Amino acid sequence: MKRDIKRTTFLILEALLFLAVSLLLVTFVSSLGNWIGSVVDVKVLMAPYWLSVAIAVYFLFVCHLILFPENEKKLLLTYRVNGIFLAVLSFTDALLFVIWVATGKYHGLVAGNVTDLFPLDLLLLMLTILGFAIYFIIRGFQKKPLGERRYYPYSYGLARKIVGSFFRGFWTLIALYFTGCFFLFTFIANYGSSTWWCSLFLWLLLGVPGGLLVVREFFFRDQERSREQNLRASAICLLVTSSLTLLFFVALLIERSFIVEDATALFIIDFMKSWNLAPYLLALIANLPPLVALIGSLPKKKDSKVSESH
Repeated sequence: MKRDIKRTTFLILEALLFLAVSLLLVTFVSSLGNWIGSVVDVKVLMAPYWLSVAIAVYFLFVCHLILFPENEKKLLLTYRVNGIFLAVLSFTDALLFVIWVATGKYHGLVAGNVTDLFPLDLLLLMLTILGFAIYFIIRGFQKKPLGERRYYPYSYGLARKIVGSFFRGFWTLIALYFTGCFFLFTFIANYGSSTWWCSLFLWLLLGVPGGLLVVREFFFRDQERSREQNLRASAICLLVTSSLTLLFFVALLIERSFIVEDATALFIIDFMKSWNLAPYLLALIANLPPLVALIGSLPKKKDSKVSESH
């Protein structure tokens, strides 16, 4: 029971970290959009900031690997290797922030370039990550056993594992961004707009990627489920996501300009470049995981033959 409470606590902390990183990522993309349209070269000036965003995302991925290790050997390797990399990167970035302040590149510890507390907020974040990195290194090199825990071995081949890891990582990055948009939209939405009902469908769809991750991590990864249960759950998720997607595109057909009027700030680079890809990317990200889960849960031909023989 204690282990269950402890693990649930760690999952909640990971969810909060996910939220914090998602908001940081949205701020980064918005700032990047502003800098793209700027005539001033800010590469050197904002290098520590860009590095801090990458480190925060990397830290989130490492925490996830630690929560869902394949075996004890790989868990120790995760602690050691990623702990060292995190320590080097976070220390370097914190040092860069200090040097940039000391040399006048930033007006002070609270310059306010990105947020009201920038760069102090990110300096503190890097020092926090550095503290966790040192802890990871200690855990990875300590001689006493790590203790009883559940492992999550991968049952497929190496090629599928590599491809799957790449696409899951890429999907998670985009899901992070849309989750941040979901929470920020509650503050920037034009509640007096005549197209509020269109924005409601957009807001709900923005929350789908993060919601799918919560469902997967909290209710599926830690519990053994039958193929039938997985099939039913993935079908329900796909039904919900496809329904929200349909309502979103119906709203887009009726009020073609509502995203430009009410949500340009969320997809600033998309509009600056006139790509208009955000609605389609959001629809893909929302529906792809339950679709893949549904296909993966379908009975295989071998299973069908076995059931027929019985």
